[in-house]
Amino acid sequence: MSLDRTSFSLLRQGDILRLKASPTSEALGLQDECYVVLLSQTCDVVQPSKSYCLVAPVERSKNGSEFQSVRKGRNPLRIPLEDTDGRQWIADAERAFSISKNDAACFVARCASQDQGENAQMIRSRIVRAFGRFPFPDGVPPVFQKLRNRLQSKAGTGGNLGKVIDLVSDVRVEADQWENPGRRLRLYLIVPSERLISAEYADPTWSWERVIGRKFAESEVDLGLDRVCELLLANLDKDPTSSLNLWRAFGLILNQQLIKPFLNDEVIAADVRVVSDEEFTFRQFIRTESLDLEALSDNFMSTFEESK
Repeated sequence: MSLDRTSFSLLRQGDILRLKASPTSEALGLQDECYVVLLSQTCDVVQPSKSYCLVAPVERSKNGSEFQSVRKGRNPLRIPLEDTDGRQWIADAERAFSISKNDAACFVARCASQDQGENAQMIRSRIVRAFGRFPFPDGVPPVFQKLRNRLQSKAGTGGNLGKVIDLVSDVRVEADQWENPGRRLRLYLIVPSERLISAEYADPTWSWERVIGRKFAESEVDLGLDRVCELLLANLDKDPTSSLNLWRAFGLILNQQLIKPFLNDEVIAADVRVVSDEEFTFRQFIRTESLDLEALSDNFMSTFEESK
């Protein structure tokens, strides 16, 4: 469909267009015709009073592994998109630019089937993350690098750790202060409430011996990361109190193995807490920053926006 200024009233955020070359696109190294995705919010795209839209170059994903790598946040300025026909695209937010609604363009594909709803919220949150990532102080990212690498590499895989990570909606970070070295950080692993009960509903008579699948004489201190994940999966839908305590053990092991060994003068202390999405309050949300693990946070962002 060829577009004119009036036709923009039919478009929405996430739509993919074929655009004829302009001085702006040529300056960005885009020759002849190119594909772009609409980054502007739908309300700005459709308003006749707005003359310009923000777009970014977009290309079909060459293979599934490339798309999954981008989806896991390994290149935060790339935006993964899937159109309604199931095709996978990768947008380059680093080369975003404005186009006039008078520029010659053709509609190619739609990524959000509705103006609102889960797909639209997911696209919106991915665009927001590309431009709104928190600038962690230089000494902070190395503390989390081992954790990020492990979670990103295992998310979506079939192993015990991969299956547990897939249950985590988001990872958010809180600091006692960000301005100076000597920070004390807390990581929140946010899990859907159907997978994690509140501590007030836990069985007060619970003991470690009740854990399903526990080996004889095996205690909490004997667990490695894969083993705690194995037990957590075995107890998840069978014993909520065992699940609660195994989630706590999971957070403790992540902290002990993947964070504490990398503390430095910039970050002198850290702990990990696993909380349900019902327990994690709006106040905590605005006081924390996302660790930017996109594969984990799509579901959380859409659920959180619907709850507001």
